[in-house]
Parts: sequence; structure tokens; C-alpha cells
Amino acid sequence: LHLAKDARVQPEFAASLPIAGVDGTLERRLVASEAQTFVRGKTGLLNGVVGLAGYAGKGTHNFAFVFIYNGPGREFHARQLFDKLAELLVVKE
Repeated sequence: LHLAKDARVQPEFAASLPIAGVDGTLERRLVASEAQTFVRGKTGLLNGVVGLAGYAGKGTHNFAFVFIYNGPGREFHARQLFDKLAELLVVKE
């Protein structure tokens, strides 16, 4: 969250994150949803652990978020849930 408020590094940091529905590891996620292009984040996958962290929002207020799932065999469902939660953050604003 500190990076989001530090004008010296925030633009470069945010620009380095993939954009939902556009590029990188989020290119195929949140496509045709209200969150497409309004979520920037970093994904992660490691031996049953799935993660998504980043920023979501349409206006001047962006939410910083971190979603982590650690469990056997439900990685696909965890990613679907994370996408829905990120979309809710965009819609909430």
C-alpha cells in the first residue's frame, strides 16, 4: 500500500503490473467483465498455492488487494473466485 501513495515510484510500479483482459498473466482473465482494464495485478502459482495481488478501481480511489489460496486441487476455482472478488472491488467504487 505504501507504493500506491509514493509519487516517486507509484507510476512505474503500477505500469509494470499486467492489466486484466489486456496483457501478461491477466490477458485472459476478467475479459468482458466490468473489471477488464480496471485491475492491475500479479498472479502466482506454486504447488497448490494460488495468488493474485494488485490494485482495482475505476476512479481516483484504487483498492489494494491480496488473495491467496492454499489447498489441494482447487486452483481453478480459486482463480475464478479471485476474479469475482476483484470485479466486486471495481464495481464497489
